This record gives sequence, structure tokens and C-alpha cells, in this order.
Amino acid sequence: MLDVACFHCQQTAEKYLKAFLVFHNKEIAKTHSIDYLLSLCILIDKDFENINPKNIEDFAVDARYPDNFMMPDAQEAKEYLAIAEEIKALVVSKL
Repeated sequence: MLDVACFHCQQTAEKYLKAFLVFHNKEIAKTHSIDYLLSLCILIDKDFENINPKNIEDFAVDARYPDNFMMPDAQEAKEYLAIAEEIKALVVSKL
């Protein structure tokens, strides 16, 4: 079940980054790439450079399919939760 929790952490990070970009009237291509979204956010606000997403985007849509099964341990899940919370806090502070 930790894979599902990590998927939701990835989705949280993705949606908050997209919300920041929409707030700044930026067009967003269809993507689940946290690295790409962060790069766009950095162009607007350098504080996003401090975010290290590690490999959270590995838990995007591909992780939901049987051939791409991933099983993080509890420590990894906690790290991805911390990343999602960090992104949320930063975006909320900027809106």
C-alpha cells in the first residue's frame, strides 16, 4: 500500500506546482514530470530551486500499471510525503 501513498504524494506535488503556474498565467503542457514543472516554477521564483524532488515522479501514472510495479519502504514513503508537504507549503506561501 505504500506505493499508493507515494502515488498520492506525487499527485499532490504535481497539482500544487501546476496551481502555482496557473496562478502566474502560464500554459502547462500535459505532463506528470515534477522535474519539468519545477523548472518552470524556478523561472518565476528562485525559491523553487531549493526543492529536491528525488525520484518522486517515478510514482506518477506509470507506477499504477502491473508491469511497472514499485514497492517503496516506509522510509521512502515518509521522504515522498515530506517532499509533497514542502512543495505544498512553498506554493501556498507564494499565492
